[in-house]
Amino acid sequence: MIDIPITQQSNHINDMSEAAQQFDEDTRVRMANEVMDLFEQWQVNLDDQHSLLGLPDSIKKRHMYRFAEDQPLPEDSEVMQRAEHLMGIADALRTYFPNSRHARARFIRAHSKKFVRRTPLQIMVDDGVSGLIRIRSHLDCTYAWDLTGSRG
Repeated sequence: MIDIPITQQSNHINDMSEAAQQFDEDTRVRMANEVMDLFEQWQVNLDDQHSLLGLPDSIKKRHMYRFAEDQPLPEDSEVMQRAEHLMGIADALRTYFPNSRHARARFIRAHSKKFVRRTPLQIMVDDGVSGLIRIRSHLDCTYAWDLTGSRG
């Protein structure tokens, strides 16, 4: 894993927050459907789903199913940023394990020495956006490279 300085992570977070405000309703519906499909594949419980998306308390956990039924994600930059990271993680996992959904789900739930005996899911839930960035950077070297500012 590439360690990314916190200042560069926060700059990238600000860039993504500004971009997240520009998603139309159709895009937010599509993203909601994709993220809910990921949660199902990864067998993520409702509490963790709510936490991973950083949803406000006004959205009850018992209503999470609505995102799989064409309700758009809220127009909230942090929610959209988190959804983008989750989809980026899913893309990277498809590259690592192109023929096995089971292997992708197992990676998300498996304890690892690399993560100090925590699972990637625990890191993403407990550490919020920085945890999502950590897991995405671990899986996607191009994303990590971009974060370091190494591109010209």
